[in-house]
Parts: sequence; structure tokens; C-alpha cells
Amino acid sequence: MEVVLLNDVKDLGQKYDIIDVKSGYGRNYLMPKGLATLATRALKKEIELKKAEDAKKKEAQSAEAKQIAQKLKNITLTLLRKVTSSGKLYGALTEKVIVAELKSAHGLDIAEDTIKVSEPIKSVGDYKIEVDLAEDTKGHFKLVVKEEK
Repeated sequence: MEVVLLNDVKDLGQKYDIIDVKSGYGRNYLMPKGLATLATRALKKEIELKKAEDAKKKEAQSAEAKQIAQKLKNITLTLLRKVTSSGKLYGALTEKVIVAELKSAHGLDIAEDTIKVSEPIKSVGDYKIEVDLAEDTKGHFKLVVKEEK
């Protein structure tokens, strides 16, 4: 039985792949769960168009990600925070705070889940923050945390 996958299925294929499966597996598992549909000639043509459209979107996203990565390279984000007498912050700096500060200070709208902080930022200092913008594009910027006086 030839089916078109409507979502990525582990160990089977990716979205819009046309694959052969046993008819029982297709009828009893993939189709009822909305993971696949029967492959017809019309659907195959439609899938080709969708794949081309997805490739264009991915290319545009990649180009935008490279532009953002270039902008990030030149950014030094300075945050002023209250600290204890030992130089520790009152609470850790989270990705949410970093995203908000990037947006307000530099106008960059970056998703919170793309910022990769290796460990929670709990003290004053300089940090190199990695931003995972796309599959093949990563950006970096410098974060400086200073004591608010």
C-alpha cells in the first residue's frame, strides 16, 4: 500500500514522503492516527508542489537566520542587576529575560527556545550566549552582567 506521510514518523519517514507500507499497518495505525493518507496521483502532484514551497520557505528562513546571526555578532548586551555582597545575583537570568532585553535594546525578535545558556547565569561577569537560529545557522553575542548601583 502506498501512502503519503502527513507528519514525521520515527523510523518510517518525514512529512510528505511517499512510502510503501503493509496494508494493515496503513489502514489500522497510520491513517486512523492522521499520520498518513492514501497516495493518489493528484495527491502526489500536490505533494511535489508542497515540497517545492517548503524548500523555498526553508531557504528564506535560512537567509533571515544568517542576517540575524550577522547582527548578533556585533552585539554586546549589558544588564544591570542587584547583587548580594558576595557578587551573586538575586535569582538567575533566564532566557526569557535575555530575549526581552534583546528585543528592547536592539529590536531583535528571537524565540526564547533558541537561546542556549549552558548553565544558569547567577553572577556578575561576561558570558558568550549561543543562539540556534536555524538547522545550519548559529549566532553568538556577548552578555555582560554588571552590578546595579
